[in-house]
Amino acid sequence: MRAALLLLLAPLHAQQRRTINDVVSTRPKYSINDVVSRKQSRGRPRVGIAYTRNEVTAGPNGHTEEHHVFELRNAVLSALSVKRAAPALPVALFTDLSAAEVKAAARRLLNDTSHRRVFDYVLPNAQFKPRNEQEARLLKGGGDAVVLRRRQKLRSRLGRLLNLAGKPFDLTLFVDDDTYFCPSPEQKCERYGCSSPDRPLVRVLRHLYATRKVYDVRATVFARDAKEGVLQNEAKRCVWSRAADRGFSATLEAQCLERAATRRSACGGAQGGAMAVSAGDRSRQFVRDWVDAYLRHWTKQATRLGAGKYDEREARTFASDQGPLLDVAQTRCKEEESTKPKWKLGALPRTMNVRDADAAPDCRNSVFGPVLFLHQKKYVRGGSIPEAVQRLDGVCRRVNRPLHDGGLSWKNKTKPPFECGWMSPRGAPAGTPLL
Repeated sequence: MRAALLLLLAPLHAQQRRTINDVVSTRPKYSINDVVSRKQSRGRPRVGIAYTRNEVTAGPNGHTEEHHVFELRNAVLSALSVKRAAPALPVALFTDLSAAEVKAAARRLLNDTSHRRVFDYVLPNAQFKPRNEQEARLLKGGGDAVVLRRRQKLRSRLGRLLNLAGKPFDLTLFVDDDTYFCPSPEQKCERYGCSSPDRPLVRVLRHLYATRKVYDVRATVFARDAKEGVLQNEAKRCVWSRAADRGFSATLEAQCLERAATRRSACGGAQGGAMAVSAGDRSRQFVRDWVDAYLRHWTKQATRLGAGKYDEREARTFASDQGPLLDVAQTRCKEEESTKPKWKLGALPRTMNVRDADAAPDCRNSVFGPVLFLHQKKYVRGGSIPEAVQRLDGVCRRVNRPLHDGGLSWKNKTKPPFECGWMSPRGAPAGTPLL
């Protein structure tokens, strides 16, 4: 089974040996000086954002431009927010549409904005080829409209996972299309008033690129047991102690997460809607493991669904990849630590994947520094692109107010209006129990 998947991923790897400009771009060689390096860099960009929007052409209306506009709306909105937050950052889209179809749909969506192009690269979506009869029935069989839709969702998710192996950049931040990148909250950066290296999003991406050999994949990780809870609190204690000199930021949180985890792989699973993936054989192995776990899980679940043995929650979350990702993380942590790990999963700062902007700030879900992007369908849904931008910029302004002003972001160096156990030095008494 693994050998077949290796053959499946091999063409993607071979294609990436050429520069991304040679493969898909009609633009001149891309310079990314302002993103990760102050030295001139030509050829494939080192850091970028990537989306997947696949299975667009499936169904009776898949060939129409109206359908393309409908399907690409969220991705265009999110990519536009990237260009506003960090104009020099390149953006790629994996899709089953042609570059011309993407361009036409994006121009219609961006008609009332000052932008005409938000995707620098349009890449072919990876297609999973069933390796046995069981997988073929799972993905290609017939059935009623509900069953066909479920199979389409499975194919879409598999394509999304395989696209992680077709990384267009040395470090790629893969995000779902229901994300929105907040404009820089710093006064000097409003209306593109400062260079890209001084923007918070670019600063943390510079750090993730510089430390890409530490973790092959990073995401918002979960603490599934007391041991991982202690590590997360140690990271918060580190942030709190150092913020007095440096201020809160996603970069500081990333450094403290690495320090607390002592470069060990996270075991509690992760939220897969935002993942920083480093190019290389180790991250490709992570993709293989995740795909294998995903197919094992949903082959089993599909059998139960077909027999009517499922509850409403299982039906509602059909084709989700979170459970298989947890299985993969736990399996990885059960391996002997003395052996050379196949890959390592690390933590992203929480500012890079805020799921609930309406939540009250507390010790458990602390957002250290300005919120870099939101991730929730309820925020991006509804309205034209300009209307959504105006509404979402308002949400960003609200969450990026200091805690004392009703915001979610830890910005100033004074204590928040509540006590946390990790605010005290390790071993010292705290005002409240450790959270």
